[in-house]
Amino acid sequence: MAKTVFTIPSGLSFVDALAEGLWSQAQGDYSLADTRIFLPTRRACLHLREAFLRRMDKKAALLPRMQPLGDIDEEEFFFADAALDTAIPPAIAPLRRKLLLTQLIMAKDDHMHVDQAAQLADALAQFLDQAQIMRCDFSKLLTLVEQQDLAEHWKQTVAFLEILTTAWPKILAAEGCIDPAERRNRLLETQAAAWRTQPPKFPVIAAGSTGTMPATRDFLDTIAGLPAGSVILPGLDQEMDEESWQAVEESHPQHGMKELLKKLDVKRTDVKIWGAQRPAAPRIRLLQESMRPTEVTEEWRKLRPADIPPEALKGLLFIELNHPQEEAQAIALIMRATLETEGKTAALVTPDRNLAERVSGLLARWGIEANDSGGVSLAACPIGGFLLDLLAAASPEATAVDYLSLLKHPLAACGLSTAGCRARAREIEISVWRKEKAEKSTWLDTFKKSLRPLGAQGKKRLPLSEWIAAHIKLAETIAASDQETGAARLWKGDDGEAAAAWLEEWRASAHGFHPLTGEDYRGLFTQLLRTITVRPRYAQHPRLSILGPLEARLIQSDVMILGGLNEGVWPPEVSVDPWMSRPMKNKFGLAAPELRIGLSAHDFVQLTAAPEVFITRARRAGNAPTVPSRFLLQLETVLQALGHRDKLTTHEPWQSWAQMLDEPPHVVPCAKPAPKPPREARPRQLSVTEIGAWQRNPYGIYAKCILNLRKLDPLDADIDMADRGTVIHEALDRFIKTYPDRLPENALEELLMLGRKLFAAYDEHPQAKAFWWPRFERIAAWFIANEQERRDAGIKVIKAEAAGKIMLNNFTLKGRADRIDRLADGTLAIIDYKTGATPKVEDVKQGLEPQLPLLAAIAEQNGFEGVGRASVGEIAYWKLSGGREIADMKPIKGDIVHMSRQARAGLEKLIEKFADPATPYLAVPRPNYRPRYDDYGHLARLAEWGRTGSDE
Repeated sequence: MAKTVFTIPSGLSFVDALAEGLWSQAQGDYSLADTRIFLPTRRACLHLREAFLRRMDKKAALLPRMQPLGDIDEEEFFFADAALDTAIPPAIAPLRRKLLLTQLIMAKDDHMHVDQAAQLADALAQFLDQAQIMRCDFSKLLTLVEQQDLAEHWKQTVAFLEILTTAWPKILAAEGCIDPAERRNRLLETQAAAWRTQPPKFPVIAAGSTGTMPATRDFLDTIAGLPAGSVILPGLDQEMDEESWQAVEESHPQHGMKELLKKLDVKRTDVKIWGAQRPAAPRIRLLQESMRPTEVTEEWRKLRPADIPPEALKGLLFIELNHPQEEAQAIALIMRATLETEGKTAALVTPDRNLAERVSGLLARWGIEANDSGGVSLAACPIGGFLLDLLAAASPEATAVDYLSLLKHPLAACGLSTAGCRARAREIEISVWRKEKAEKSTWLDTFKKSLRPLGAQGKKRLPLSEWIAAHIKLAETIAASDQETGAARLWKGDDGEAAAAWLEEWRASAHGFHPLTGEDYRGLFTQLLRTITVRPRYAQHPRLSILGPLEARLIQSDVMILGGLNEGVWPPEVSVDPWMSRPMKNKFGLAAPELRIGLSAHDFVQLTAAPEVFITRARRAGNAPTVPSRFLLQLETVLQALGHRDKLTTHEPWQSWAQMLDEPPHVVPCAKPAPKPPREARPRQLSVTEIGAWQRNPYGIYAKCILNLRKLDPLDADIDMADRGTVIHEALDRFIKTYPDRLPENALEELLMLGRKLFAAYDEHPQAKAFWWPRFERIAAWFIANEQERRDAGIKVIKAEAAGKIMLNNFTLKGRADRIDRLADGTLAIIDYKTGATPKVEDVKQGLEPQLPLLAAIAEQNGFEGVGRASVGEIAYWKLSGGREIADMKPIKGDIVHMSRQARAGLEKLIEKFADPATPYLAVPRPNYRPRYDDYGHLARLAEWGRTGSDE
């Protein structure tokens, strides 16, 4: 029997041409309702319905019954004999299959973690689907191992795959189900057999499919042979010469249709054009030439400008951007500009989800929510983040960051209002985790206790369903506010409903799964959550779409934007199969990786044939340069041969506009801060360490002492040099206070014992302790030897950590000396320990670092309690590093009395100056003398008004 095959040429909107032809054949009556149409995807069915609505022009009609071939639903699939359906077992639910495969993998390898097994189960399920789609014979797995030249790891992999031939069929039989791909095959085979036996009287059309799957190919063969059946191909190239046609390889866009026509036993010349005859679009010839099979590309040398008319380039534009963000900005601008024309539509088609998400986010700045087919991961939605934060906070290893992440989440309320819960979290953050001496919080203790049901106390194992139930219950408890229940707050909106449905499906699929610890459950939940996608159902823009190549097949918008035209993205990178090598796949019967490239090439040709097309790519991704897509390079090669190499460049400066998108028209830097607080608000006391900052950066003193602002250390921050300095200071101070007069015989061991007790606080940081402790040992040995030498010379320690103060013009100067010694001549030595860098001697003498001279001034005025009035004979920094240079005593040489009086006089002038309300607290008044550390530079916005960029 002759078979009926049509094609809709590239360059036309496939669904619109299909709808137009069907409408014309029906002549406006109700015979359309009897027609049965098979399309590749659900989205194609949706777009065909919309095409009918456009064609009907508000007329009433019963539309054909449409069925997606790529995702057959047993409830939707039509059987001529309903009894046939009951003979095919139902498909196993995807989540149930994943859990069963996870458990099977863990039984095969008892050392594998459950989250790793779940991830491997995804790959195994994908392999299973591919093998069943290609109708592979699993008995061939044994023959693959028999190859003598097979690498050992491949033999182990194939041995692992034997679970698919032994354990998995038994599990499916116990479940009373079959795999989804197998059920799809059986549905198609059963329906095809039924129609071959008793052909339907109603029209049956398969449109848009290239039949790359064997079961689909057989089904299309059956439909093409029905009396009222027909197959409509997308963009069959009927102009290609026979030599080129025979050279078409697997990576060519026509390969799928070539194999299908071979199966149908139909010649290209026998394929008819669907609907009204139209002249071929000039661009089709250009695209066909650029996709010439590899074996015959030498024909490009024979090209002449007249071979392809210039009209082929009309509406085809190429934009090359610097990086992905700039590419996304240009695409968003093109889509936004499309909306300026009433009724005009635009679609971004890209396999790059990162690019799609960037464009979606940029459109949101204009209040536009494009129709994004890719959706977002449930883990990236508020409800997903909340459920993950809850698990992290319930973990025995939970940190302050974990608790605060949960308490500050918008869905957390803990019986309060959302704002009240966040305020409580901030209070606890300051009082419990940000202070040196943490306070106790009854509310926090109660909150932590509420998390215990979801925690993992010890290695307690519970059934998976119990963990899920506990997770849901605790989530609703934490989410409950003073106005709404937790369930009402959590399970609403697209993401909330998706999460509720998924959790319910998971709980229903969890029976029989082996018991898990809390740690196992957290890992499994996190891994599974990332695989769930949420697609908004409402409030999406009707004229803007963001699609993947699969979703974009058969449709055409007024403006088509093909984004991410880089190798490895479009076409996608040929991934390494974890299960089989290329020769093994070929022997087993799996499809070659190049088939995917061929499908990608077909998508590129179909989409690029649209009237108005923008092609974009980024020159760099991350820190690496990108390689243009092979499709783009082939197109450029043909254009170069035609003498049109630069004809794709757009005349509109989309790149410049993209760069200007976030640049203000002009920048007015803020003025240098110069606050002038009233006299009564100005500080009347400072410490000696703050006087240097008062000179170098008065604004810092303003922020600290007048605004009372303090830098908050990061939560769970790594220990740093300041922590080491604190421990060393504390150890030396305790030792000196314990032995102020004579050193014990075991002085070094006593000091090391003190150090061990203090360093014990850092046992949770073994790397830092391993680095610091040897340095402390060297410092301790040097310190004891130096201390013995000083005491033998008649130097006596008077006081460690000596606090003192004096009054200057109704201003209190405070100070603390690490130690004060009495020298043999009766004068005092004031010593400051430094575990980091020490101030420059010149800065001390010039008054820029007046700490030690001012401490000397306090001592001379009898400001240190228990020391007594005395002149100062020595001021020094002791640098204690413990490194290659273990320690170094750096005395400030010179006339100490003169230095201290000069420092005091300078301070009195400073006090008098800042007592004047007209004196501003400037930020870094002398940039050359700015402080090394500035906790308030961001508040002063130094980078905005500084003369030397961000460093100022």
